[in-house]
Amino acid sequence: MLQIRADASYYPHMIKDQYKAVLFDLDGTLVDSMKDIAAAVNRVLHDFGLPGQDIEYYRTRVGWGLKRTLEMTLPEELHKDRDRGLEKGVELLLKHYRENPSESTEVYEGNFELLKALQAAGCALFVYTNKDQKTAEKIIDHVFPAGTFQGIFGARDGQSLKPDAAAVRQVIQETGFKASQILYVGDSEIDMETAAAGKMDVLACLWGYRSRDQLEKYEKLAYMESPDEIRSWIS
Repeated sequence: MLQIRADASYYPHMIKDQYKAVLFDLDGTLVDSMKDIAAAVNRVLHDFGLPGQDIEYYRTRVGWGLKRTLEMTLPEELHKDRDRGLEKGVELLLKHYRENPSESTEVYEGNFELLKALQAAGCALFVYTNKDQKTAEKIIDHVFPAGTFQGIFGARDGQSLKPDAAAVRQVIQETGFKASQILYVGDSEIDMETAAAGKMDVLACLWGYRSRDQLEKYEKLAYMESPDEIRSWIS
């Protein structure tokens, strides 16, 4: 069982609590996948005769799933175009991205050590992402040791993406734990909303794709500057 120590002088909103499981976001939390996502979306733009975008352009356009990333990138006037529209673009994007979704993807420094520490503390580890299930599994199998996570929850047919409340509740049920026993760790507003929808405590990671200002309005236990900072607070 994981216990996170509270220090009112440093984390005024953190309470002493115990968790049996930790549910991680993937992109921007466990791994930096921006290069691979950007490369796949840019390939679609190039397919359509459009210029690609730089990495920073995509920083606020990930987290909702690849379809939404492309929707926010593709010129609106093309969304319904038969040959260069959103439907065709998503088809191409999934094809491009699934070919090699982890070529340039890297685990953030300190995460291997954090995961080992959580396992040593008796925590079950899970991943919850808006990537499609097979792609998420492929990435995790490539960059993490086998058996690191007890479950991977990606986008599945017939189920809404996070932060949809019904989808979040379903994932919580499938972990086998109560929401009060799960600590959620994520880097984006989608993650803060996901935790709220599931009534889970959440840590906001600042090493990912969003800034402190972008997460300011959301309720959270604390901001975390690095995986090492989380690890230092495990007892």
